[in-house]
Amino acid sequence: MKKIGFIGLGLMGKPMAKNLFKKGFQLIVYNRTPSKTEDFKKIGVPVASSPEELSKEVDVVITIVTDHEAVREVLMGPNGAFNGARPGTVFIDMSTILPRVSIELSEKAKEKGFHFLDAPVSGSTWAAEQGTLAIMVGGEKKIYEENLEVFKALGEKIIYMGPNGNGSYAKLINNIIGATFAAILGEGICFAEKVGLDVSALIEVLSSGAFKSPLIEFKGPKMMKADYSTQFSLNLMFKDLNYMVETAKEKNFPLFLGALTKEIYQAIKNKVNGDLDYAIIVEFFRSLIQ
Repeated sequence: MKKIGFIGLGLMGKPMAKNLFKKGFQLIVYNRTPSKTEDFKKIGVPVASSPEELSKEVDVVITIVTDHEAVREVLMGPNGAFNGARPGTVFIDMSTILPRVSIELSEKAKEKGFHFLDAPVSGSTWAAEQGTLAIMVGGEKKIYEENLEVFKALGEKIIYMGPNGNGSYAKLINNIIGATFAAILGEGICFAEKVGLDVSALIEVLSSGAFKSPLIEFKGPKMMKADYSTQFSLNLMFKDLNYMVETAKEKNFPLFLGALTKEIYQAIKNKVNGDLDYAIIVEFFRSLIQ
């Protein structure tokens, strides 16, 4: 079994790291907020004092942090993992970041004799806990295949997308579709409320018909009940929408619906706590009919 260093113990990273431990991988963890490592200390998982220390004796370093600035910091900062790793170490970044930064990091890794895969995930915190995430992987196919056992401990559907950066491109597309779907779901629920429909019955219909989706099943009831306990925050979704808009501009791609979706999320973000779940997008439409 490979020895794995895991960096980033947030809502997604914490259950993912625990799944690796449960599956028998040797594990060492690091988090910029030390309090988030307490659960791992209790079960006997070593905690590194820095990414550099973590990377010294492992075969694989996994990162899942907030944004590309955080990824750069934990990998290439003064105490970054690139400073301590041995040649041949595999770096797997599972964060959602700009594709051009994924490509840049893969090139920096190669210069140092490392391997790099961009492997962002799709799924809720529940999927992270159950080990049923979808994982989209970009990078050298041979390295992807050699690390399938790691991915299978974390996800149910692992799909190779091609060279470095392609995993990140796929994730931005995934998230902009999800954000737009959530917005139209919220608008539909608000219309149902306006005309006096039983919203729970509507959600049951939507969850059973031609357009059924786990997003309807998970986010529909949250919108109906105004339950915005965080599975995936509004701030993170808005960050990803910004990344998609920026990347589309880089590629001279005319982004229409995605750009409009970003503006809708901006409008609600200006009014609410962005750390709440992005299901709160429904409140943008409720505010229009009050």
